[in-house]
Amino acid sequence: MDSIAFILSQAVRENVNSMIQINEQYGVSEVIEMAWCDKTSFDDIHKITGLAEPNIIRLMRKNLKPSSFRLWRKRVTGRNSKHRIKTI
Repeated sequence: MDSIAFILSQAVRENVNSMIQINEQYGVSEVIEMAWCDKTSFDDIHKITGLAEPNIIRLMRKNLKPSSFRLWRKRVTGRNSKHRIKTI
């Protein structure tokens, strides 16, 4: 159990560190802009910022109004252009 707890705590730290880096390098507003853009896939955002799709979703949920977040999720869910790997 201790090794599982260690691995989980390490993953949480890496996630927090990536969120800190995003604030220093790009800023939240730039990530939100990329996430709203239809032409920028989650994979492209990951390459640029290091944030995976779940982290982008968390960032959007935290920084958008609830109605805006729901609108964005409805817009990107199932959209091939946001999931470049699935379109290849």
